[in-house]
Amino acid sequence: MIFVRVVGTSMHSLFRPCFSQYKECEGKVLSESQLQNKLRSHLAKERDLMSGQIKNPNQFYYQGMPDFILREGQFFEPRLLPAGIDHLEIRHCYKNAFQTALEECFVYVEGYALSASHNLPLLHAWNLDTEGFVVDRTWNPYGRVYFGAVFPLAAVPIKRGKQYPVIDDWEHGYPILGKAWHGEAARKEALDELRSLRS
Repeated sequence: MIFVRVVGTSMHSLFRPCFSQYKECEGKVLSESQLQNKLRSHLAKERDLMSGQIKNPNQFYYQGMPDFILREGQFFEPRLLPAGIDHLEIRHCYKNAFQTALEECFVYVEGYALSASHNLPLLHAWNLDTEGFVVDRTWNPYGRVYFGAVFPLAAVPIKRGKQYPVIDDWEHGYPILGKAWHGEAARKEALDELRSLRS
């Protein structure tokens, strides 16, 4: 069973980082690390722009969503969807990723990604398979860079049957930004949830 292997695997090897490959961007060939640096730089600029505009900044531990991902996120490597798994509805990434987590027992992730056709980072949700690769059932083709944080399904806000994003939960005042996030504990909780779903 897959989770026998996962138990003996470190969290960092399960949630694999990206490795160098070359991809096309703005007519130039950029390495994986160049795309990652471009994404980080964009988020840092966005964070700096937002930091002066936050009302009641003392109520937040993070200076907005970009700051949260810059401090708590990591890069993940994409690949084609596993056999037998199809794409779902476009523009419904949070719903798609949550559904996939439940149906396929894959880890739920939110963060920023660069799609195959855009050079601006977009808030996005996806999953990780049992080897730690990105499973993106929303974008076809999959994105070029994925930078996000793992969340247990228990962290996904569901109110009156409606699902909300974890990071961009503006309707409830961005609760995830209010206190320090414990990523290692969240990853462990996510794995524990998936084990119970599998059994």
